[in-house]
Amino acid sequence: MRISYEWLSDFLDLSGVTPKDAADVLTRLGVEVESLTLVDLSQIVIGKVLEQKPHPKSRNPLWIHQVDVGGRVMQIIAGAPNAVPGTVVPVALPGTTVPNGKLVKDMNIAGEKASGMLASAAELMLGDDHSGILILDRGTPGEPLTSVIPSQAIMEAEITSNRPDCMGHLGVARELAAGLDRPLKRDFMPAFTGTADPPGRDLVKVAIDDTELCSRYIGGAIKDVRVGPSPDWMQRRLRACGVRPINNIVDITNYVLLEYAQPLHAFDLNKLEGPEIHVRRARANRDRRRQPSSRHRRGHRWCGLGRDSGIDRHPARIGELQRPQRAANRAFAGTSYRSLGSL
Repeated sequence: MRISYEWLSDFLDLSGVTPKDAADVLTRLGVEVESLTLVDLSQIVIGKVLEQKPHPKSRNPLWIHQVDVGGRVMQIIAGAPNAVPGTVVPVALPGTTVPNGKLVKDMNIAGEKASGMLASAAELMLGDDHSGILILDRGTPGEPLTSVIPSQAIMEAEITSNRPDCMGHLGVARELAAGLDRPLKRDFMPAFTGTADPPGRDLVKVAIDDTELCSRYIGGAIKDVRVGPSPDWMQRRLRACGVRPINNIVDITNYVLLEYAQPLHAFDLNKLEGPEIHVRRARANRDRRRQPSSRHRRGHRWCGLGRDSGIDRHPARIGELQRPQRAANRAFAGTSYRSLGSL
């Protein structure tokens, strides 16, 4: 499991505690930290793309960018096409060593001068995504990248089966707080005030056939949903933990899992029949297709969402919302508490 030191600081005061100190304390308490990666972003600056055009002579697809890095414009060549004019990007200037160890130099590429480099998340060691330039949602040209993205410290820890409480950042922070003899912050989550008659009660019905295997299923309907990119800070944390951002709906489900170790599933409410969430046992020896590439034979103790919900006939669960621009104006997010033998 990847653990972000910055994320842990949401839950307790880590002043005076270095990432190595935190890793040592966790290991001593049984959460074994196998590696610690320090990502120094202090040498990277923020740039704004002013112009983009195809390289006229390169045999491979390349793009020439004019980039404002604060008081001067630099010509930078990149292979990814996503840094269009107006986007804010991280820039490694000539002479800079980026976090993945690459030294950036002035170059001549097929007759065009290239000064500096536009960096991907993978090159900055902020995640595994190397498919395109990392796009920032804010930043002033010429300012250090650390003004919007702090330097990172990522711990790789082995979470044993007897410590499921440490499969999310809150659980790890609770363990670290005990080891440091420091209190957890009490204001990391705003207080939730429920209502006796929630407005989404009539939008979705939940039916649980077997309370032995699934004792509780809770969820909430969300109206006026606009699917789009999640905020930069959320994308950064997901990437740091090895999760590729998709869109705001899918990303929040992954974020909740990484923070609280609580799986959360999102549905397109317009695709649910009824609409109803039906939780029941699988029928004995019945094949069910979970993903297009695999088949799983389910025993009768497996507990899941049945065809009654319309999920088999319509891809209404997360898969339907995986497309970045998926248009769903109503959504439903749900989670359950199930016995270990039913998973």
